Order: sequence, then structure tokens, then C-alpha cells
Amino acid sequence: MGRGRGRKAIPAVLAASLAILLAAGCGSTSHPNHPRPPVPAQVTVNITDAAVQAQPAVVGISRHVPNITQNQGVRQPSADRRVPLTVSFTTSNTTATVTSLEIHGPVDKQSGPIVAEGNNVFKVALPNGHYTLEAADLPGARPASFYVGPVRVSSQNDLLLP
Repeated sequence: MGRGRGRKAIPAVLAASLAILLAAGCGSTSHPNHPRPPVPAQVTVNITDAAVQAQPAVVGISRHVPNITQNQGVRQPSADRRVPLTVSFTTSNTTATVTSLEIHGPVDKQSGPIVAEGNNVFKVALPNGHYTLEAADLPGARPASFYVGPVRVSSQNDLLLP
């Protein structure tokens, strides 16, 4: 009594399955490219008994980022100026005291301990503004002045960056 119904139902089930698979495979046709983050700034900090020194003392004021030869003369793409700039502080402690790097300004941050005669890398996102770099455990060390400007160069043209 029910032997012929199964053969008629197979094409209907296959057609319904195919329709569901096709509908699931069709997604949004637009794929927005979100802007890439700014290129992180690299700053070298030297801590001595007399002073804290930072080089360069100013970041985020120039669009000059080294280009490879093929891109010479091509303007670098810019990133959102309101995004805090990631600054990577490579710190060298040339004293006999364990200390840490303190950043004071629009935001206050502190690195982990920097061993005596050692070094450390400290990455922090800093908004625009003037900052002071100090050694936490060296009150006799003169602080360094540091400035983060509003210019952000996108990492769109750089390979192997996030």
C-alpha cells in the first residue's frame, strides 16, 4: 500500500534540501574593509641615575614612514586620529636599582619591573597629549618629556602586521 509513495517523496526531499543549502550559502554581498590599525611607534628609553632619556621624544606628528623602493613618492594612508597610538617603549635600565617606567599625562601607566642593568619592552596605547616619563624608584633621575601627536599612519601597506 505505501510502496510507491517513497519514490515520489525522494525528489521533493532532495529539492527542499538543495533549496536550503543554496539559501544558507548566500550571505551578504558586501564585505566592508575595516581600516587597519595605526603603525605602532617605537621609542627607546634609557634610564640612568641622573635622568630618563627618550628618543624620539615626539611621535605622531609626521606621516613619514620608511617606504620600500617601489613605493617612494606614494603618500601613506592615514588612520583614525581619535584612536590611541600604540607606543612600544624599549627600556634600558643602566642603574644598579630595579625600577619601572612611569608614564604621566592624559593617562597614567606603569611598566613592570625593569631589573638592574637590564631591559624591558612595554607597549601601551596613548591618546594625543604631553607626557612625562619617570623612573619609579629613582627620585634623583630627571624625567623626560614626551609628546604624542594626532597623525596616525595606517598599517594598510605593511605586510605581516595585524
